[in-house]
Amino acid sequence: MHNKTTSKKMESLLSPLSYLATHKEASVEEIATQTKKNYSTVLRATSELCQKGLVDFRLERTAPRGKELRLYRLNFYGLMFYMTRSSEIEYSLADFREIAKAHEDLLVVFQKWDKFAKAGFEQQLFSRVKSALNVESQYNNRYDFVTITSFDVTNLFPKKDEALRRSSFDYLVLGFFYMEQPVEHVKESIGEKQWKTLQDIWSVVEGDYELRKKRDAFLDFLELERREGLKAIDEWRKYLKQEQKAPNN
Repeated sequence: MHNKTTSKKMESLLSPLSYLATHKEASVEEIATQTKKNYSTVLRATSELCQKGLVDFRLERTAPRGKELRLYRLNFYGLMFYMTRSSEIEYSLADFREIAKAHEDLLVVFQKWDKFAKAGFEQQLFSRVKSALNVESQYNNRYDFVTITSFDVTNLFPKKDEALRRSSFDYLVLGFFYMEQPVEHVKESIGEKQWKTLQDIWSVVEGDYELRKKRDAFLDFLELERREGLKAIDEWRKYLKQEQKAPNN
């Protein structure tokens, strides 16, 4: 991945983020050694990233009565923050392959990356991930990369919403949100090339139990939502009709 210009403060924060983007978890010592950065600088940066809700940590005892080691890892918001920095980083397919492998527990599309690759559709999946990141970046313009030192992600995106946000990103990548619209309308609106990409993605979904289950659950949700909506409309029509017939007070 190619870095463009960044401020000194931003660079100190991005150094551990960049390392954690391609590693499941790591200690401050490991990050400092591998990135060739000062230990104290990395420690301050990881602590600040934790405070801002981009990085989590767990404690691991190195010996039965030994010191507990802090192992840091990106959470979903940290991953989104890092990957949506399109103005400062140009990612390659190889970059995303490495990120997906390190964080396959965060997204279903990362967990299934190899399955798409084996089917010959890795490039299509890469394209869909980039499209989803564009949507994520536009929708969540609160990810302010210039003023990272002054915001707290936990105030913007509650931790309790993380599971829903992760599912929504999977749905974006897999193209399930298109299923809210008529088939022919989708074909016409996105064009032949994008439609072919979706067909390739959906062929893998159809052949995988977990992906198919996720798709069907989304369709069930849409169906229930529409039924409840129609029920509400019917109730309102009945209510308004009764109001019209009622004598004026």
